[in-house]
Amino acid sequence: TVMDCPENCTCLYVAEGFTVNCNGQKLTTVPEKLPLDTTYLNIAYNSLSELDLIRLYNLTKLEGLSVADNDVTVINGSFKLFKSLRQIDLSQNKLQTIAKTVFGSSIQQLRLAALSGNPLNCDCHLRWLRKAVNDTDLLGNDVVCLK
Repeated sequence: TVMDCPENCTCLYVAEGFTVNCNGQKLTTVPEKLPLDTTYLNIAYNSLSELDLIRLYNLTKLEGLSVADNDVTVINGSFKLFKSLRQIDLSQNKLQTIAKTVFGSSIQQLRLAALSGNPLNCDCHLRWLRKAVNDTDLLGNDVVCLK
């Protein structure tokens, strides 16, 4: 229900779920009280330094997540538990590395995983990412390694 919409966010019921827009609200954590049937969550242009996926695990219908233009340096949890997830925008953050477990097998179901504008350190710890996307346009073509 719309009663579950987080403070300072807008919740719009579209088709079979809610589009929840919390962008530009100076959030430092993932909002609470999200509608359980949220299909798209926009928490871009905030001040998150950690993306705590564990707080979103009850959103079983989540198809899209935008966390662009935050200060995210670490992602806790895994995208693989979101069976409907197709799009993730993590662009313009401060990610230097991403553990393989963060994406896990979900990388195969994604249509888009935007990572541009992150100071990625493409050492052996990120080799899995290159192998996983191997010539697909999943990440777009603008992921740049700073080191």
